[in-house]
Amino acid sequence: MWIFVNSLITNPAFDSQTKETLNTKRANFGSTYEINEVFMKNILKSGIVEIILKVAEAKEEAKLGKQNNGKK
Repeated sequence: MWIFVNSLITNPAFDSQTKETLNTKRANFGSTYEINEVFMKNILKSGIVEIILKVAEAKEEAKLGKQNNGKK
């Protein structure tokens, strides 16, 4: 799932001339965004949250397996 956010930040500060990382603190953005309740309900109904949790759990189990050298 990809979510793109298009925003205008006043007086942005970046880490270099290539502008890869924004250093401006969130409090200085000049605006805020509130997630729409309907959008959030649709995300939860889609099942993507469960998929993300299962993937994270599998990665954690794999990491623990490597640390224990396969021993349980």
